[in-house]
Amino acid sequence: MDNLKTQKSKLLNYNELLSLSFDDFNKRIIDKSYIHNVTLFLNEVMKKVNTLYRFDNKTTKVFLMSYIILFHSEIINNRKDDFSQKLTLYTQKLASSFEDLFKKNLSMKSYEIFHKNLREYYLFFEEWKQRDALILIRPMLETCFNIDLYIEQLKKTENKEQDILDLERQKKRILTNIRILSGKSGLQFYKIKQLPIFLDEKIFSDTEKVVRKAFWDIFEENLNEKKYKQVPDLLNDIKELIKQIVNNEKFVVDFNNNIDIELVSSTIDNNQFVVDNIKVYIYYLINKLTELQQPSEDKNTKTFLDNINQMIDNNQDLGKILRYFFENFFEKLEKIKYVMSYINKKNKIETI
Repeated sequence: MDNLKTQKSKLLNYNELLSLSFDDFNKRIIDKSYIHNVTLFLNEVMKKVNTLYRFDNKTTKVFLMSYIILFHSEIINNRKDDFSQKLTLYTQKLASSFEDLFKKNLSMKSYEIFHKNLREYYLFFEEWKQRDALILIRPMLETCFNIDLYIEQLKKTENKEQDILDLERQKKRILTNIRILSGKSGLQFYKIKQLPIFLDEKIFSDTEKVVRKAFWDIFEENLNEKKYKQVPDLLNDIKELIKQIVNNEKFVVDFNNNIDIELVSSTIDNNQFVVDNIKVYIYYLINKLTELQQPSEDKNTKTFLDNINQMIDNNQDLGKILRYFFENFFEKLEKIKYVMSYINKKNKIETI
């Protein structure tokens, strides 16, 4: 028993694991020798409680993932829904029962509790991983659906064979990525032309949509009453959001040089705020958007710009123009941030 406690202190010391940064923990969990040693240790523990249960390397990695999820949930398990909260609860119970296993000298009761928590966590983890993959492929599925619609339009126009061929190739690459991430289940959603939606998430999303619509309704109403004070605030929010997305000082400096929030505030204070004072910023920001987004979004962004130009040419109300711009621009930025966050996470975490 003393020997096992010594091994635990070296391999699975709770406080030491807690102190590790996400990157350091990730390096450890992809170290094959560490995984091997932890597996051997866990199986020695299992033998002491006279059980036939044995760990293999995959189970060990899933077990160790519970600590990463517990200690770094803002990176791994950052969705604010009931499902994510349940996963956190499972990891807490598992870590606690593993500590109790040693505090109670590997008693049969403490083992049974640990084994029960491990089984429940493992099953839920696999379910969470599949769900997470389906959520991540939604932007890709949307792009495929849009490509299909665009191809149907091009088929009605002469001499568009090459464009159609290019789009088909692009869609094929996206579908390959969907298959890699989520397997046949992801491709099935493409076949039936539906996005994967989960009940508890849908409730959350619908509530969020109502709140957002109310915000933009009030924003447009204020603009129609020539209350423009929110415009500089939203430009500043865009600036901060871009800083979160782009780890490039030159990009941010260029943004600061071209978006003069103080000047916008000054034109508002002096009652000189008209569409000509803001459209240069609109064009600049949309141009920057094309540098950040996935190439598959370029056509949608061009349509976004064309619609704004048409609204300006038709002398639509400034309130409608700015509401349309800001509402859609934030949605596009959030989509970019979502994709960037996923790419960063995939680069850091080895697929289990």
